[in-house]
Amino acid sequence: MRNHSFEVNGITNDMANFSLTSDTTEYNSSSDTENNSHSDGVNLQFHLDQIHDVKYMFECHPVLYFLLVMFNSIKGSEEEEYQEVCRELKKFLKNQGLLKVEVEVVEEEEEMMDDDDDDDDDDHVPLLPLNELIYRCFDHLPEKLINMAKVFTIKNCYRCNRNRLNKMIVINCYIIYQLGCLVFDEFWYRYDYPKHGWTQTSELEIVQDINIFFAMNLEALAKQVGLSLDGFTFFISHYLCTNFIGVKDIGHLHHVLFLRNFRQRIDKSPVLRFNDCVYDFRIRATRSGRPSDFCVKGTGYDFYSEENNEETRELLMQFFRDVFVEEDLISYVLKILASTLTHGNKLRSLIFFIGSGSNGKTTLGNMMKYTMGDYAASPNVSLFLGRSVSAEKPNPHMYELNNARVAICEEPDPGTVTITGDAKAITGNVGTLKTRTLYRDLEVIYVDLLPIINTNFKLSISNLDNALIDRIIVVPFLQRFIPKYKKEEEEREGDTHVRMVQSMWQGRQVQRFAPALMHLLLDYYQEDYTLVKMPDIVKKYTEGFVLRCDHVGRFIKFKLQDVLKNDEEEEDDDDGDDDGDDESDEDQQNALPLEEYLAQKNISSDAIISMEEVYNHYRKWYRAYVNTSSLNYTITEFRMDLNKYGIRLRKGQLEEDYLIGYRLV
Repeated sequence: MRNHSFEVNGITNDMANFSLTSDTTEYNSSSDTENNSHSDGVNLQFHLDQIHDVKYMFECHPVLYFLLVMFNSIKGSEEEEYQEVCRELKKFLKNQGLLKVEVEVVEEEEEMMDDDDDDDDDDHVPLLPLNELIYRCFDHLPEKLINMAKVFTIKNCYRCNRNRLNKMIVINCYIIYQLGCLVFDEFWYRYDYPKHGWTQTSELEIVQDINIFFAMNLEALAKQVGLSLDGFTFFISHYLCTNFIGVKDIGHLHHVLFLRNFRQRIDKSPVLRFNDCVYDFRIRATRSGRPSDFCVKGTGYDFYSEENNEETRELLMQFFRDVFVEEDLISYVLKILASTLTHGNKLRSLIFFIGSGSNGKTTLGNMMKYTMGDYAASPNVSLFLGRSVSAEKPNPHMYELNNARVAICEEPDPGTVTITGDAKAITGNVGTLKTRTLYRDLEVIYVDLLPIINTNFKLSISNLDNALIDRIIVVPFLQRFIPKYKKEEEEREGDTHVRMVQSMWQGRQVQRFAPALMHLLLDYYQEDYTLVKMPDIVKKYTEGFVLRCDHVGRFIKFKLQDVLKNDEEEEDDDDGDDDGDDESDEDQQNALPLEEYLAQKNISSDAIISMEEVYNHYRKWYRAYVNTSSLNYTITEFRMDLNKYGIRLRKGQLEEDYLIGYRLV
């Protein structure tokens, strides 16, 4: 078999000593003491402005040298995960001309064929951009190995420049130190390991970090991985105490640390960020955060919080029992809320929490806001109910939904409203929308969340269609929470849907239940939400809400009597599984003239109604029970709505439509 040896242009063999399995050099404080002894003001000479005196050992940028170190450290590993990254590193480095391949030819044909297969594998490896490759390393390689490579790179690249420092050397060392943890994409973002996520930062904060903290942080990193920098951090500290690196000096960082589409990757991973860890839904467990998680949002509290205890969880479950009473409804609500822990409107629905007042809707909404933290948005309800705002106009409420996982809206004004086009797009899983904030250009935001709207029984929607009807889910809040003296009065009058209000569920006091509710929702999270069964009480209130909003549906339910319904059900029971034959027979019957069809079906003449008669009856009913104003609603639209509800229609003489098997009540 051929043996591949990789010779790096301009790089000494010292790098070969650094590998994943090799012993690391223990941190040697005595070497620092020895080097620091040269730090007399007389003996230590800095040629600060003489760039030509700077000795840089290699023919590539330190960032590329870092990748060479990473490649060398894992190329002998048998870990499959490491081998994949190794192949990607090899492809990139060869493409940059940093690897010179020398091949020893062996005569055995089978071994040569095996090697050809390896070359074919390399051909299928994607050529990743520089920063993409760096994050692949962060995603698949141990953090300690990456930190060792950073220290090793800084030490090897600049070990000859301890007394020839300039700003460029310090900044380049800072780049290596912050590699993968500092990114520019329109704004600056810094990864904070103790907080397991990214935070937005500024050039002034970066300059402050370099001038005050860099030398100390670099020394701490070297001690952490057990490598010595031979006193190099002392010289950096001395230099920064007598020189200042300003905003203009770090101008080139934008280009070196730019990561394409970083803002589009923010908070897309199936993880939840806490203060002490992240919860990864791919493994259903907690772990330390990684830069490649691209987490910016967070819950704002610890996963392993003392507030999550048996007492708190029992109080929480008692709250759900007081509000929803029935166990199947409690389970369904918890599964709905748990669906918001990861991206996506998994139910493809618009949730309405409906109740008359003082029944726990706002309390549950507030608990969800505290539980989800930054992942929960609280836009104005007009974003979903009202008129859509043009994308060209500023819409801060829409922008608030960017990368959120749930939107919780408070009650709209009672009356008739319309569901906005934006609400249709969001519940239709469009994914991306365009909007802008004040004084900013139009940009694409990611909106794939579950909207929850708190409302009362007086709300009705005027623009329901088939698609919207299928997306609406109504969760009823039937209990009322009132003071003790009123509760006793209501119970004496026979009202059993009352509970005594408790102060622990008011205002910010519900915040302490956030960790417990999070753990409860994790228990109820479902991998496949198509299998979640809707309770009968939710079906009942959803149907009632839709009928109240859909006037044609209400008219059909209360004014049209289906005289053939029972007969058809009996026929279905008798027919058994002959569905295919039934469909062909039905097609043949539909081709018959109306009189023959009625005779064959044994339908009397008083069980058919003309479309025009039903339409005129509907107009009168609408003016009497819905709105006295004129109805701008054509007979063609009425026919389409009847088809929506599966009303049997046939054409008779003169192509006039008839309803078959119905009587007007």
